[in-house]
Amino acid sequence: MESRNVRFPGHEFFRLLLGTINLRGHQTILDSCSKTEHTYSQLLSDVLRCRERLIAAIPAIYLNQDGHVNEENLTICSMLPSDYRALVAFFAITSIGAVALPIVSDSLPEEILHFHERFHALCILHAKEDVNLEDKLEKYCIDTGKPVPKRASFPDMIGATSHLHHDITLSTASASERAALILLSSGTTGPPKAIVHSLKLFTSNFTGLGSDDAICLSHRPLNLPSALTNVMRNILRGAPIELLSNSSPGPIWERLRQSGVTNLTGSSSFWFTLTEYFEQIIASLPQEEMQAYLEAARNLKVAITSGASLVPRVENFWRNVVRRPLIQVWGSTESSIALSSLAAGEDTATNLIGRPLPGVTVRLSKGDFGEMLIKTPTMFQGYWENDAATRDAFDESGFYRTGDIVSRRGDDYFIEGRAKTDSKCCLLRRVGSYAKKRSEVIRVSGSKVPIPAVERALFRLEYVFEAFVVAVADPAVVSRVAVLIRARNPQMQLDLETLREDLSAHVPAFMLPSIIRVLREGEEVPRTASGKVNRAKLAESFFPRSVESSMRGMYENVEIGPATIDWKSRGPRKMWDTGGVVSSSSGQTTTANAAT
Repeated sequence: MESRNVRFPGHEFFRLLLGTINLRGHQTILDSCSKTEHTYSQLLSDVLRCRERLIAAIPAIYLNQDGHVNEENLTICSMLPSDYRALVAFFAITSIGAVALPIVSDSLPEEILHFHERFHALCILHAKEDVNLEDKLEKYCIDTGKPVPKRASFPDMIGATSHLHHDITLSTASASERAALILLSSGTTGPPKAIVHSLKLFTSNFTGLGSDDAICLSHRPLNLPSALTNVMRNILRGAPIELLSNSSPGPIWERLRQSGVTNLTGSSSFWFTLTEYFEQIIASLPQEEMQAYLEAARNLKVAITSGASLVPRVENFWRNVVRRPLIQVWGSTESSIALSSLAAGEDTATNLIGRPLPGVTVRLSKGDFGEMLIKTPTMFQGYWENDAATRDAFDESGFYRTGDIVSRRGDDYFIEGRAKTDSKCCLLRRVGSYAKKRSEVIRVSGSKVPIPAVERALFRLEYVFEAFVVAVADPAVVSRVAVLIRARNPQMQLDLETLREDLSAHVPAFMLPSIIRVLREGEEVPRTASGKVNRAKLAESFFPRSVESSMRGMYENVEIGPATIDWKSRGPRKMWDTGGVVSSSSGQTTTANAAT
C-alpha cells in the first residue's frame, strides 16, 4: 500500500504528531529494553507497517474505505512488551479509529480472554517472539469451549523509512470525542477497572514543541497510565525519549551519572528509593565519585513527583543536598494532571500539591477545606460500560469527585488525606460527614487492597482466632499490608511465609500481607469506649518504628517480608494475582501507579 493513500483520523492528535515529525523527524527514541534506536521518522514508518498488519487481521465488515473502524468503541488489545513496540502499537491502533487497550504481555490465557470478551476486541496484537501465546490460548479455549480470538503479530520490519509523513492526509470527519484509549487501574477486588479516554488526554494541555536537547527518561511499564501519557505528550513535543527497562534505583542513578537526562518523573515511592539508595550506597563512595552522582542529578531540568506526599527527609534531600527541588503534581487516572507546585508560593510543606493548571477548575466541598472537586480538559469519558459508576464519579454540577481531602491557603492547595480511606481522627473531625467512614482500603503502590476482603480470608484459616489488618506506612510502596493475628493454639509457631502461602488460596497475591505480628498471651488490642477496635492505636502500639519513614527499627516481634513478589521463585500464579495491571515478569506485584 502506497503511503500517499493513507488517511489518519481527523483529530488534533494526529495533526500535532505529523507536524512534530515534520520538524523533529531526526529526534530519537532510544530503547534500552531491546537495545535499539529509532528516529521519529522511523516511528511513523513503523506505525504505518503495524497499521497494515491490523487492517489485514480485522474482518472487512468492520472497516470503511479509509481503513478505519466503522463503529465507535471497537477495541484492539495490545499485549506487547513495555518497549518501543508498545508506542508503535498505540499510534497504529488509534490511526484506524479503534480503541487501544494496553495489557501486560504475560497475562494468563483466562485474563486475555476476559479482556477480549469484556471489551469486544477485534483482535489481539502480540509480539512475534511470544510463540507460546497461540498454543496457550487455543488450549484454554478448547478446554472452556470458548471461541479463539483473532490475533495479529507485531511486524518484523522495523526501522525502514519507505513511508513518508507528508503523503498522509487527515480525514475530514471529526474524531475529537471518540474513545481512543482504555486505561486499566487496579480495583479493590477482581479484574481492574477500565477508564475510557479520548485523544484529548494528550492534546488538551499541549504547549508547543519542547527543548531540542532535552532527554526524557521513561522507566515505568508503558501499560501504566502515568507512563503512557507522559511518553505520548513528550513525543508530541518533539523531545528525545529514552526507555529504560529497569526502574530500580541503582540503574536509574547509573543512567543519571552518564549525563544527558533532563526530565525525570516518578511517584513519591520512586523518589524515596532513589534517596535511600544514595544515602546507603552512593554516600559511602569516595568523595569524587559521590560528587559525580550529585552533579548528574543537579542537571535535571524537570523532576516531578506524584502520588502520595513526599516524606520530609526525601523532600529535604532533593531541595538542600541535590539542590533540585521536586515539582509535586496531583492527578488521577480519570482526570490526568490537574495541579502542580511549579507555580506555587514559597511554602515548602510536603503535602503541597500546588495550584490548578490552565483550564482546570477546583472546588472544595466546605469552602477552604473538604473533598476536592475538579473539572479538567483531560477528564475521562467514563468507566467502560458502567454508567452507574460514571454518574457516581461526578457531582450534580459535573465536577469529578476526587475522594481527596484538601485545604486551601491563599492560592495554594494542600492534601490532607483521603475521604474514604484516611482514618486519622484529626482529619475526620474536620470533615464531619466523613467521620463515619473508617479506613477500608490500603494503597500499596498502584494497587488498592481492601481490608475487609483480607480479614474475611484470614478467618477462613482454621488456626486463626483473631486477625486485624492495618496499613503501615512505607514510602517505598506507599503502605504495607500488616496483620496482627492471634492463633487458636497459643503454642503455634506462625510465620509470615506460612500465612502468605495459606492465604494465597483465598485472595490474589497482590493483597497478601508483607508484615505480621503474632499476639502473645496477655496482649490485647486497643478498643474504643464502645468496644470497637481502634485501628490507629493498634498500628501505633503493635507496629511502632524507631527510624523515621523506614522499615528499619521495627519492633523485634514483628516479621517483615519483601514489599514485592519474586514471581520467578514463587511459581505459577492464578487469575488477577497481579491485579491485572502489572507484569509478573517484572518481579513485582505492584508498581507505582502515579496518575501523571
